Amino acid sequence: MNSSEAANWMISNYRIEDFNSGDAYVVIQHRSWLKEDQVKLADYFLGNIPHVTNRGYKAFLTFMSLPRFLRVIEKKIPKKREDRELLKYYLYPLLKNHPESQKHQKLIKDILSKIE
Repeated sequence: MNSSEAANWMISNYRIEDFNSGDAYVVIQHRSWLKEDQVKLADYFLGNIPHVTNRGYKAFLTFMSLPRFLRVIEKKIPKKREDRELLKYYLYPLLKNHPESQKHQKLIKDILSKIE
């Protein structure tokens, strides 16, 4: 399967409504994805932010660029304060330990301020 076919297969076979085991995160990390398919998968599997663990965020950060990952997260910032706090609780340690550049530090600071 090419990247697009595999992304569609993942979305069809790992329904977000039934998603409780996180097996998809393991599978997703073991394949190369085109940039547009990375975003498609992140939009789908991170669609119900905030998650109750950091597993999904961590999985996507293993293969997505930080700017691309943060653009997906930014579109999904919850409106409820307690949901934003949970999102920040899981994202902050992952982002804090991300390889740093000045550009990335600014992106991290910006997204965390939007989550506040």
